[in-house]
Amino acid sequence: MLGCLKCLKYAFHWLLVSEVSMFQIDTSEVWVKKLGLYDEWAFVLLNRGPTNATVTLRLADIGLLYKPGYELRDLFKHTEIGHADSLEYRNYTVPATGAIMAYAYPSE
Repeated sequence: MLGCLKCLKYAFHWLLVSEVSMFQIDTSEVWVKKLGLYDEWAFVLLNRGPTNATVTLRLADIGLLYKPGYELRDLFKHTEIGHADSLEYRNYTVPATGAIMAYAYPSE
């Protein structure tokens, strides 16, 4: 668990040093940051609750508006999440007192 907390500490460092947006969904938070000039984004789903949480959101609701959609990558697991359309609702299961950190880049 200590390793996970250390990852979260470094993951949130980038949130503190530049402009980000935060949205509250029940016991979870969504932190969003634009990366560079090419519609690339990072977002963190943070669950402050004592049990797993399902966060349902559309990328458009957090500012990701590229019409062809985005490819998503889980930065903690180093795996591809897959394609997501901006207007599509998706469910993300966030572990209790844990986080998912994802990188979103435009689909070709």
